[in-house]
Amino acid sequence: MPPCVGKTARDLTGSHPEDEAQPQNSRKKGLMFVDVKIHGKPIRIMVDTGATHNYLASAEVERLGLVLEKGVGE
Repeated sequence: MPPCVGKTARDLTGSHPEDEAQPQNSRKKGLMFVDVKIHGKPIRIMVDTGATHNYLASAEVERLGLVLEKGVGE
């Protein structure tokens, strides 16, 4: 079973309640954005419930200290 099954975004990012972003007006042109912290670093993400893939610029991957892993799509 993949390590992320059954985990919340908070579990995956290591954020804590005190790190949670404050609600803001996040609607722009009908798109929904959420301010979050990953490894304590702020980032604004777009929520797209119909998306089949997730994308993140390589500069952001580096800035956030993330590790890329190759996987097989399901």
